[in-house]
Amino acid sequence: RVFALRESGATLAEVSLEGANAIDWEDLSMGPGPEAGRDYLYVGDIGDNARNRSEIQVYRVPEPEVDPGQSFQSIQVSEVEAFTLRYPQAPGTVYDAEAMMVHPVSGALYLVTKTSSGQATARVFRAAALTSGVATTLEEIGTLSFGTTDFSRVTGGDISPDGGELALRLYVSVRIWNAR
Repeated sequence: RVFALRESGATLAEVSLEGANAIDWEDLSMGPGPEAGRDYLYVGDIGDNARNRSEIQVYRVPEPEVDPGQSFQSIQVSEVEAFTLRYPQAPGTVYDAEAMMVHPVSGALYLVTKTSSGQATARVFRAAALTSGVATTLEEIGTLSFGTTDFSRVTGGDISPDGGELALRLYVSVRIWNAR
């Protein structure tokens, strides 16, 4: 389940995703989907602290309609698509990721790994397209270095609605890039 929040931080709705399995949900992203002009919510079950998952999942649902005039809502979503992802070197090499972004124009999905203590390099992976029922092998497209302290780990990310800026959240800071 995921939650819709008011700007104040108060819970507006609890949204249950029928058939979705939460192993280590880490990030949410909004992006395009199969129906043009409709927003979709992507839920990243991409965490792997023990680095033992040869496959990870992303769930896509149409953006739930939440009535801001109500005090609290419980919403059940049955239109849940599950996508299985693999890292290029899996099962031999797997990663822990907490940052997931969906490009608002192309629909490409991006993951940025969370480094371990003492590591300096986060890896950036992309899935240009997602297909239900078939495992998609991610493509490694780059690396990022933020230092080797525990505070330099990537814990979330987002792409601006126009696709022009990319933000990555670290433990104590945010890094923003021009993505054009």
